[in-house]
Amino acid sequence: MLRKKSFAVLVLLILTGGLSLAACRSTEDTTNPPSPIPSVDVLVSEWIVQPKPNEVKAGQVKIFIDNAGNDEHELVVYRGNKVDLPLKSDGSVDEDAAEANIVGEISEIKPGSTKSKIFDLKLVGEYTIFCNVVHEPGMGMDHGSDTDLVRHYQKGMVSSLTVTANN
Repeated sequence: MLRKKSFAVLVLLILTGGLSLAACRSTEDTTNPPSPIPSVDVLVSEWIVQPKPNEVKAGQVKIFIDNAGNDEHELVVYRGNKVDLPLKSDGSVDEDAAEANIVGEISEIKPGSTKSKIFDLKLVGEYTIFCNVVHEPGMGMDHGSDTDLVRHYQKGMVSSLTVTANN
């Protein structure tokens, strides 16, 4: 009988110890959850581009665009300063000439909608974010002459985003 009791105690100790180890292992795994991707909220409207925050750490960044305006907009992410952007003679950005430094874009952001995308902003420095939509007047808030095209970049839809080192 003593042998059966000893065996039962041994089994109980093994099971209890195993559960304790499993509980420790579970706690250990959850103490270092993966870091969330940092994000930037960008408000676009006629004629603004407002990022919050306007500074992020290098790496993957999720950009959320909220179009509070009446026009359709886009957001182009360019690695470099605004003064380095190549412009066409009409005042819009020459995206073909800037292609080597364009990180990506979110296009066709309808009025009242929100879109998001993850960008790899791995290089430290200045980035320029802008809307480069060009359209005929009367589409949205602008009511200019029918012969002039509306160029969102030229109207001020540009801002900067600073990417800092991951210290």
